[in-house]
Amino acid sequence: MINEISPHIFRAYDIRGLYGKDIDPILFYKIGLSAGRYVKKDLNGSNMTVGNDIRQSSHALVHAFIAGVTAAGVDVYYAQTTSFGQTLFEGWESKKDLIAFVTASHLPPEWNGIKFYFGDGVGLPEEELNKKRDTRLNKNGIPLISLKLVEFQSLMQRKNMLLFLRNHFISTKKFELLLIVVVQV
Repeated sequence: MINEISPHIFRAYDIRGLYGKDIDPILFYKIGLSAGRYVKKDLNGSNMTVGNDIRQSSHALVHAFIAGVTAAGVDVYYAQTTSFGQTLFEGWESKKDLIAFVTASHLPPEWNGIKFYFGDGVGLPEEELNKKRDTRLNKNGIPLISLKLVEFQSLMQRKNMLLFLRNHFISTKKFELLLIVVVQV
């Protein structure tokens, strides 16, 4: 259990640290509470999409985070263990208020963290992440809301995801062709 939150885990574009030293499920529960309160209070919203990568620690962290978010009264659509792009697409397509993805990206496996995006796919700026850091947690218990699983099975959903990624992130045809291969496999 992490006794004190290390200020260095709050980076410009994400929250990340060494699993078991800087971050753990209890901390992710608290971050989930903070994210849920942020959705309700600052975004005047009620829902978000959450996904995670394949790191061994991601499952414990994502479920603790989801528990915190739902305890704050926010509905969660869990995209499961999937790619970042698929989670981002699900949040955008279903018009969620906030999107979160548990990952440490390119860092070694002992690291993990979480990235946040607005529902339109734009990443939260550092000031917004600092709001999460600075938010005091509500001591009152709030009942759990809903958790729904999301699957991308139809060709139309895949095409819509590709269109979303192309419009928001892709700037070269070479990368687009690579992405099409990955999406259709």
